[in-house]
Amino acid sequence: MTQSIDALVLGRQLRHHRRLAGLTLDDLGEKVGKPAPYLSMLENGKKEPKIGLVMSLASSLGVDVSALLDPVPPSERDALEIELARSQESGLFQSLDLPTVRPGAKMDDATLDHLVGLHRELRRRSGLGTAGSEDVRRANGAIHHMLAERKGYLPEIEEAAATALGAARHSGPGPFSSRNLLDLVSHVGF
Repeated sequence: MTQSIDALVLGRQLRHHRRLAGLTLDDLGEKVGKPAPYLSMLENGKKEPKIGLVMSLASSLGVDVSALLDPVPPSERDALEIELARSQESGLFQSLDLPTVRPGAKMDDATLDHLVGLHRELRRRSGLGTAGSEDVRRANGAIHHMLAERKGYLPEIEEAAATALGAARHSGPGPFSSRNLLDLVSHVGF
């Protein structure tokens, strides 16, 4: 099994070793023949460099290539920032319709830790936990199979709908009135 390079971790390793070497993005850019904005995108995980550039970066920073390709973030802070970025890219977070928070240098560690903790708890409470894409595909397959066996008919949904319509005092095929909606909302506790 081949392991892919994680662009976010590679970027954090690059930033870490660049700072240790006392270089600015412009300084490093001159050494490797790349503009500072491009290197910034690498450090932020927005671009994936070719292996030749990784080798050139490592040489310019005076480190072994393996130091830049180390899959473990260089610090606990970097690990938290990466986790926050990934959490905010998830479908679960996107469904909340909230703006993303960029954990810049001005964000203190306690706030960052708190935000990551909130995302972990949200994921835990959602029941999605650590489900990966393979788990999701498997679950979708199981649902598809179950629906095919039932020919798309789910009696428990029909029963729940009938109960809701009864609570809303909706009697027939006509439109759902504002009064019906208020009765339904009251029935479910809002």
